[in-house]
Amino acid sequence: MDLLELKNQSDVGDIIDALYALGAKGKNAASPQLIQVLKGLAKHEDPAVREEVAACAGIRLRLAELYPVFLDRLRDEEDDVSVLPPLIDAVVALGIHGAGTCAEITKILSDYVFDEKEDDEVRGVAYLGVLKLWGKISPREYAVAPRVLSEMSWDAKLIRDLVD
Repeated sequence: MDLLELKNQSDVGDIIDALYALGAKGKNAASPQLIQVLKGLAKHEDPAVREEVAACAGIRLRLAELYPVFLDRLRDEEDDVSVLPPLIDAVVALGIHGAGTCAEITKILSDYVFDEKEDDEVRGVAYLGVLKLWGKISPREYAVAPRVLSEMSWDAKLIRDLVD
């Protein structure tokens, strides 16, 4: 399937397959038209599509053009717990590579970390994201860390200090 046809595609499986294939092609495959399609898919009604867009465009391809869309989703639009971890990872990856600021991202992620009603994995991924943004953990430590906050010995003071 031509990736530009994604915007007219209704089969979620086909969309996810095409996004996965795009992620393997590399950043050079992302034309301005495709970036517009990805921005639309980042708001798709199906959470599996939104999850794959975050993984593809944010984590694998690191398309800075999607940073504002992902940030808006994190601020107040995304409420599906299956989408939030890859969305957080995407924003962190893009932040590390120059999109946005650590302070801006940290403020948003700290809200997730301190929200006791939030899903434990979302809180853990947000905490790890803050640590990664500020270079407080190595890539190896990040990779092997538990992804749920309840399994971590976490430092609330550090997060508060980074936000202030």
